[in-house]
Amino acid sequence: MKSANTFIIFVFIMFSILLSSCSSSLKTNQNIDFGVSSQPDKVLYNMFPAAIEGMNQFIINPTADGKELIIEFYAGKEQLVDCNRHRLSGDFSEKQVEGFGISYYLFEGSGAVFSTKMGCPDYEKQIEFIASSSIRVIHNEKIPLVLYVPEGLEVRYSIWENTGSEFKALKQE
Repeated sequence: MKSANTFIIFVFIMFSILLSSCSSSLKTNQNIDFGVSSQPDKVLYNMFPAAIEGMNQFIINPTADGKELIIEFYAGKEQLVDCNRHRLSGDFSEKQVEGFGISYYLFEGSGAVFSTKMGCPDYEKQIEFIASSSIRVIHNEKIPLVLYVPEGLEVRYSIWENTGSEFKALKQE
């Protein structure tokens, strides 16, 4: 009987400790702001892998204010170009943080620039941003987008907002 009472008291104490630790961690995480200009809590980023040698980590974390946002991002670099169309080789692939089920994106490819081969007589070269193909993702404002890109490249992005409007397409007859 004494061991049963001791066991019940032990379970009650462990449950109380567990409950108090969960509620205190919830309170500390409620005030995290992922606005574009904010510096997010570094603890959140510890779940993501560190950038390996030769790669840089980029973070996109716009405030959505409860709206559904779609983020379109791409890697690239500024380069002196002629009149031809230029594109950066490589694509982003989605990876998962083990144990968390959260995605991050890794740029894979050589990052070489390829272009059309038109003749450009009397064309003055100018600096332009040469971009890779883009990827669009639905943004969860509680979790930042984390991207890994080779050194020498940068990341740019656009924000698309769902207006909630729905339209009917016309059927071609």
